[in-house]
Amino acid sequence: MIHRRAVRGIGLLAALVFALLTSGMPRASAHVHPTPKDLTGPGVVYIESGYHVEIALIEHSVTKAHINVIQRSYDPVLVRGSGFAVDPSAVIVTSGAVVAPDRQSAVNYAVNTIFRETYPGLQLAADPLTQEQLGQVPDDYSPANRLRACYQNQTNAAAGGCVIKLTRVVTVYPYVTDQKKDGTLAATVLSPAEGSSAEIAVLRVPANSMPTVDLVDTNPSTYHLGILGFDGIPGKTHQLLSFKAHLDKVGGSTFKAATGDNADFAKVTPKVLSTGLQGGPVGAELGQVIGFVAAPSAALGQNPNGSPLLVRSSAVRAALGAQNLKAT
Repeated sequence: MIHRRAVRGIGLLAALVFALLTSGMPRASAHVHPTPKDLTGPGVVYIESGYHVEIALIEHSVTKAHINVIQRSYDPVLVRGSGFAVDPSAVIVTSGAVVAPDRQSAVNYAVNTIFRETYPGLQLAADPLTQEQLGQVPDDYSPANRLRACYQNQTNAAAGGCVIKLTRVVTVYPYVTDQKKDGTLAATVLSPAEGSSAEIAVLRVPANSMPTVDLVDTNPSTYHLGILGFDGIPGKTHQLLSFKAHLDKVGGSTFKAATGDNADFAKVTPKVLSTGLQGGPVGAELGQVIGFVAAPSAALGQNPNGSPLLVRSSAVRAALGAQNLKAT
């Protein structure tokens, strides 16, 4: 891949040469400006996070002379979001919520799945991420009592239980046509630490020469914006999404309410954020990224029912600086 800024340089030179060669030619009556989607899109990535779960189901039974152990592994994806590269040596920025999958949901998924496979007749919650609400069962050795112990990652129940090991997995999918060849990058989370809540996450992936965004601070003329991101792994099925937005005022620091000329912003719903837009870059008219979009988080003391937030580029730079990094 070619560094996006290098592409800009080549494009500028070509434009100058073209202007010299055609200076005497009639000018076209109209032209089209590149959009934030055109300028920023190559640096946008899609991100999935979850856990690799190794589970051992231990069966105790008075009808059997031995203890039975069933082992499986699962990889539930629990959070989806977008992000953007700020350094060609593969430094990625996104919302902290995108890399904070819920551990108990991963446990519930593994337990429910292994119990479905082992006890087809056992009633379980339709949502594999939730726990089946169980009443008291008189038989100490029943699968239901075993299930209750497994939800709590215990093995000391009379019926047995589960031993569960979880490893967080964060995967970055760059904006490429062939994920098998050029994508599907295992990410290392530099910050925040696992189990911590933070507004901004900084990742590193094993790649080089990634296209980067142009991270800048809001200037006094900034008003028209484009929010970019994905709702699935980039490819033929999932193309780059773009939503128009505006600041509350020229040079402002928050999004304008979704009315009037900002009506398109109403499409940035909690569902859209949860399926991939969270952490996506917010670009100004010339493609400069002034921050990213995030859903308000109760863990950070924000109103979870509030409007989407703009996390400013100044905060992104501070998070990078804490890791001795900077945007290029």
